[in-house]
Amino acid sequence: MENTEKSSQSSLSLEYALSRVDETGQTQGEALDAIGYAGPDIPGHQLHEACELHIKQRPILEMAGRVIGVVTGAQGHRWYEVNLSDTDSHAVTTPMTTWRNALLRLA
Repeated sequence: MENTEKSSQSSLSLEYALSRVDETGQTQGEALDAIGYAGPDIPGHQLHEACELHIKQRPILEMAGRVIGVVTGAQGHRWYEVNLSDTDSHAVTTPMTTWRNALLRLA
């Protein structure tokens, strides 16, 4: 647990993440040690298949006795607010060659 390299998914160091304490006083590192999931190796089974799960699929997978993995990272999203303004001149009465459409200009 001495590794302090930064994860590609986060700006937190591994050391910092493992030192976080839950409401019982146990660190994340201690919790992982307790279940045998600490260290550089991926524990568990070889990957045999993958699927995108939705919450409604959980009971079906449980009834089938399927072992699944859990995604630990995902693509981030960014949201932008853009305000465009131009002249109101793209109605039926304006010839298309003289339209001044701000959205088209942005493209």
